[in-house]
Amino acid sequence: LLNDINPVFQSEIRFLSFLFITIFIGPLISTKNLRLFRSKLFTYINYCFITLSSLSYLFLISGIYTGRSSRGDYYDRVDFTGLFSHSMILSPVSGLAIITLTNYLLNKNLSKGNTFFYLMLLILCFLSLITSGSRVSLIATLFAIMLLLLKKYKKKYIVIFKYILPITILGFSTFNLWSENLSFMINKF
Repeated sequence: LLNDINPVFQSEIRFLSFLFITIFIGPLISTKNLRLFRSKLFTYINYCFITLSSLSYLFLISGIYTGRSSRGDYYDRVDFTGLFSHSMILSPVSGLAIITLTNYLLNKNLSKGNTFFYLMLLILCFLSLITSGSRVSLIATLFAIMLLLLKKYKKKYIVIFKYILPITILGFSTFNLWSENLSFMINKF
């Protein structure tokens, strides 16, 4: 409207697609079917985030796909992008996957097999998050998990401490195993 936009970007088509997505997924129209559609869409998007984040790290350690790309900027550093085009897409997706898996693990109705499965996925997503090298996504994920715990357990600080203490001890005791994944994060300083 105000700028001359290169036709290669197809700005009119992008604007119309944004408008339709906002109308159908946003709260503007609210019917029973659209609410069900939004709920299912949210669930499936979270499953996709968990799958892509976990596979990104599994492919890295297996050597199938390293997911490393050079940014070609002034510093010419290599980033871990996983199955995404940029590390700054992988890190928030991994953070959202971690928050979703934490919510699943806080559910009391899980069997031991599902709990173990979700815990392994959470570890893979966490390793994918720290390997991608985004400090802001790491802090935002930890902050969101704290808010999730505070919301779930309201004023039961002992229960929250019961979750945080073993994770902190486990993190410090296994630091040598996963500290090499921090190399991308350390290179940004």
